[in-house]
Amino acid sequence: MAGFSQNVRQYKVETGLNAKNTLLLFFAPAGLVVAKPIYNGGFLSVADVYRSKYGVIITAILSCLSSLSSLLYCAAVLTALGGLLRLD
Repeated sequence: MAGFSQNVRQYKVETGLNAKNTLLLFFAPAGLVVAKPIYNGGFLSVADVYRSKYGVIITAILSCLSSLSSLLYCAAVLTALGGLLRLD
């Protein structure tokens, strides 16, 4: 395990990336691009934006697809964990 931590430390030194820089680099621009228009439009969630732009039917279809993909993802994770933690 010592080699792994040494590699992580070396990567951090070479790139200069740490949690603070990563947050500023990725989440701050996303907040400016996504959150500000949602707030200024008076919306509570991204689904409200879809509903105003595409209508109720499309929003319901997208919501069902999102729920289905989350359910399948959960099943895949549980299956992988079951295979990983299998006791023989």
